[in-house]
Amino acid sequence: MLFTFLMTLLSAPAPVKQDLDRDEFAKVQGTWQIVTAEVSSRPWTKEQLEKAVLTLNGAKFNLADADRSVRGSLALNVKQSPKHFNGIAELSQNETIVAYGIYKLDKDTLTLCYNLKKSRPTEFRSLPESGTVLITARRQAGEKAPH
Repeated sequence: MLFTFLMTLLSAPAPVKQDLDRDEFAKVQGTWQIVTAEVSSRPWTKEQLEKAVLTLNGAKFNLADADRSVRGSLALNVKQSPKHFNGIAELSQNETIVAYGIYKLDKDTLTLCYNLKKSRPTEFRSLPESGTVLITARRQAGEKAPH
């Protein structure tokens, strides 16, 4: 069942949607420095944030900090408001986890809000005991946003 879900998520979309996704993926490509993050309303420490980086390359992502790195794939849905994403994180060779989230892009600021335990968030906030992750990232200095 998980294999079927993964294949459905990663299969090629219809041509019109593919163009929208390609344009949207182009806008979010690059390296993003995480400037704020919280899980269930608990903020990350300054030390955690200093080395925390999100890299988006095509439909692949890498989220890294000083201690570890998590890779995975991403699917975007620009027709929803707020915009949706589904992420599949590869925790180990035999373990993956799916994140259902929303995102917004404002110039060089990317905001992500997702949940690993429950349904997709509907707003950009992380409440106690919710399992919701809220991340704000800025495009790394020297990288230009696509036009």
